[in-house]
Amino acid sequence: MGKSFSTYLDVLRFTAAVLVVFEHAALLGLLPPLGVATELSHESVIVFFVLSGLVIASSSWSRQTTARAYIASRTARVLSVSLPAVLCCFGASLLWRAGAAPGSMSAFAAQFTSSALFMNGVWANYVDVPFDAPYWSLCHEVWYYGCWGVLRFATRPRVRASAATIVFVAMGPAFAALFGLWMMGALVAAWQPRFAAATRRVPRWLMRALVVASVLGIVLLAGSSIQESVRAILRAHVHGWWRMRSAEYVVTDYVIGLLIAAHLVAAACLFGDARRFAESRLGRLARYCAGFTFTLYLFHYPMLLALSAIRAPRPPSLAAGFGSIAVTLAGVWIVAFATERQLPRWRRLAQTTIEFVSRGRTATRPASVAPVTLLSRG
Repeated sequence: MGKSFSTYLDVLRFTAAVLVVFEHAALLGLLPPLGVATELSHESVIVFFVLSGLVIASSSWSRQTTARAYIASRTARVLSVSLPAVLCCFGASLLWRAGAAPGSMSAFAAQFTSSALFMNGVWANYVDVPFDAPYWSLCHEVWYYGCWGVLRFATRPRVRASAATIVFVAMGPAFAALFGLWMMGALVAAWQPRFAAATRRVPRWLMRALVVASVLGIVLLAGSSIQESVRAILRAHVHGWWRMRSAEYVVTDYVIGLLIAAHLVAAACLFGDARRFAESRLGRLARYCAGFTFTLYLFHYPMLLALSAIRAPRPPSLAAGFGSIAVTLAGVWIVAFATERQLPRWRRLAQTTIEFVSRGRTATRPASVAPVTLLSRG
């Protein structure tokens, strides 16, 4: 993956996160509706899925990457932000429900356990993190990381097929239905050399047109009623379709996923391996902002929710909306120094833990006994 293309992915990632913030600020009554600019949060999550498949597949494709390194990297990346977010949200919820009955506290403990283990949304486990609605998509991501790890690092075909099937069934229909979006990004990563060779014969203006057309297609789809209409048809004709929850829009989600994949293929061909954009001021700024995108995604909603509660019941306004977004961005930037900016420490901790567990398993294995051969003398 070229450095400039990698920087462009940082731009897409940060832009998608900001669009999620915009729609949530409008939904919470801070920002007045701004047309399609405040209607792209769902499409942005699909962008995250496809980008995740592309980046994870690209980084784990090299022969030097081992299963241990992959597990340590993914564990550190996820827990460095998710664990603080879960602790903060459940801590705030615990203070909010001080004096609750013991029965509700047991349900609260089960909710915390489910969230910490990324089980929210698995099959019929309809559990959410308090004050953090966007957490659902991270649960999808973690299961996709696990499924990809099995596909990538299981050496025996039968073991790979069996383990992948077990993970696929365990995650439930809603998660499994959207795994193809993640795999679209992985396929773009795997076939990128083929795409690059094929598009060398295509005029660059056509690639630029594809980049623009794919974005316009996503915007037009988000601004129309097509997604809601397709979901309504599925709810009317498929019994229990509402149980799919996060995957209720799966049909139109794949249309969006294909547009994103086409956009990435065209962008990769335009950027190539050139370093001009990566080394520009805009490129350096994009990489810096992308360094707290994960924190922005998981922490923006609780912050906006608090600002909305402080400001209620006044009507939304541009000043209040953009002011709240600015305060949220500043707050997330500060929080990121305790989360994503500590990623090297989390990675070392994950590596140390994996090595410790591995040594423990080796020590508990029974020593191999050499076979004894009985020789008879004649």
